Amino acid sequence: MRCGRIQKLLEERGETSLSPVDRQHLEACPDCRLYARDWSMLTQGLKLISQEPIPEPSLGFSARLLRRLDEENAPGFLRPEFYENAGRRVIFATLVLVFTLLLAMALPASGPVRHKPNVDTYWPQPEVLTTRNAPVYVGSFPPVPAWVEVKSVSYHWR
Repeated sequence: MRCGRIQKLLEERGETSLSPVDRQHLEACPDCRLYARDWSMLTQGLKLISQEPIPEPSLGFSARLLRRLDEENAPGFLRPEFYENAGRRVIFATLVLVFTLLLAMALPASGPVRHKPNVDTYWPQPEVLTTRNAPVYVGSFPPVPAWVEVKSVSYHWR
């Protein structure tokens, strides 16, 4: 927090207006010392640049400048680049959509991408066999290893 305050003071007032406590921090902190050196070099460089004479514009500079300003002030949708870029985006989006649809149509119904369906829906299925069509005999079942206690129950019909 203190480094940020010192750096802000350096930018606003310069190194000469720092308090003694801030100067002690500046001498002790390597980051603040590096920042103060960079800031003083930047301000000196800007002062030197401001003393340089302003170059004369080349022939046709003002015409080029006015033409560029007219181009820059035109809304974005009136520029030819806008129509070019929009057309390319529409074409690319259409191509992506078409290729996605072709890929979806070309993929098989089963495979590593799609799971094999439980029932083959492309061909008619055989009828499910029931006990009416194929009788089940009691002797065809394996014996059950359990004790079953049977009690006799009598029913009275009225």
